[in-house]
Amino acid sequence: MKKFKAVFFKKGKKIDENSLKGAFKKVKDEFDEHLDTINQNTNEIQANYEYISELDSKIDKLAQRLDEIQMFMSSQHVEDYKPSMPVRKLTYREQEVFMVLYTNASGKLTYIDIAKRLGFNEEMVKNYVSSLGAKGVPIIKKLLGDKIFISLEEGFKNYQTKENVLDIHENLAKQFV
Repeated sequence: MKKFKAVFFKKGKKIDENSLKGAFKKVKDEFDEHLDTINQNTNEIQANYEYISELDSKIDKLAQRLDEIQMFMSSQHVEDYKPSMPVRKLTYREQEVFMVLYTNASGKLTYIDIAKRLGFNEEMVKNYVSSLGAKGVPIIKKLLGDKIFISLEEGFKNYQTKENVLDIHENLAKQFV
């Protein structure tokens, strides 16, 4: 049997098998080079991913340490808190208004909210809040839109919790828990 020799034609020109093999080798070499480039990029992407993961871990550790520092500082703040002026004893009604402010977690109470909670009218609450301020209780008033929101200074709340400087009646405190 005779050996068959392939002959290819390109636009009417004869192309021999060796030149075709050369062309395929050139294409294969280009593909290999391209594959090497892809592998290098993949390695670089993997290295970047590992670096970012390491940074993320370090950021998490920093966040934990910041939380610990913040908790430590807030505990120090309570011990170091000193009222800006001496606090005087409150009347029973003033203590009621104080306890509404003290037990409110949102910090968003209006005079009307306090009045409804205690069964007072708005004018009475305004007078009691003013009286609290005059007796040294740090009241924070914020105007949002057309409403005034009243709250207690957080440091003073913590100070009151630890020291009971206002000498709140025990029975009254139990009503607000």
